Amino acid sequence: MSDTERYESLRHCKWVDEVVEDAPWVLSDEFLEKHQIDYVCHDALPYSDTSGEASEGDVYARIKAMGKFLETRRTDGISTSDLIIRIIAEYDTFIRRNLQRGYSGKDMNVPFIKEKTIKFDMAVDKVRNDVDGFVHKWISKADDMQHGFLELFSKEGRLRTSFRKRRKIIKERLSERMSEMAREGLC
Repeated sequence: MSDTERYESLRHCKWVDEVVEDAPWVLSDEFLEKHQIDYVCHDALPYSDTSGEASEGDVYARIKAMGKFLETRRTDGISTSDLIIRIIAEYDTFIRRNLQRGYSGKDMNVPFIKEKTIKFDMAVDKVRNDVDGFVHKWISKADDMQHGFLELFSKEGRLRTSFRKRRKIIKERLSERMSEMAREGLC
């Protein structure tokens, strides 16, 4: 999220009265007084200060000592760190999806080689899907042909049934003819 997006998400939180933009990481007494800050809310984990301004090592140690710190509970999967880890884990999927949407590697600040590698993988996947579809179609046609063959040539198939009917008709006609010839005394 950009800073602006973070500020907007906080403004829509029902427990937030006011958002102070560009606030420092280490809060001074003057800053707290200037903005009339009654409480600072954050999870209780100690956060180190790389600027060196917080002498205790925890940026909130002084605020905690003043009694102006309210602990919030962390929700698994919602912290910024967890979001970043999930994004990094799905980095290639993210790039692939956005390339398919029409963004360029340059738009996403993706290195040239990484963009080309993912585009190549996308092309390979497309060929694989096309070939799979083609093979599936031919297997389906082969199954249809096999069923058609069996329907025609099996014991109860159309061809054998037709031959049996014809043979029965021929047999009946021959039998009738032989009976007629016998009556006429020709046999």
